[in-house]
Amino acid sequence: MCEIREYGRSCVQVCRRLHAMLDGLLDTLPPSQHASVRWEIGLLQEPIDREFTDPALRAIAQQPDHQGIGGNYPS
Repeated sequence: MCEIREYGRSCVQVCRRLHAMLDGLLDTLPPSQHASVRWEIGLLQEPIDREFTDPALRAIAQQPDHQGIGGNYPS
């Protein structure tokens, strides 16, 4: 996970798919493991804040993409 986050940090779609995966884990894992997943979500947010200085692009990178097709951009 950390390698994908590190090497994909400047790719909007990598950030979106990782966020979607982590959200899915929150939906399926027992609450006792949620803290670890939330920690990973926080680690994903740091490179998004650094890499995407344009607020509109940052908003896109922060939005999970469960389908992997780049849809559902904020309006």
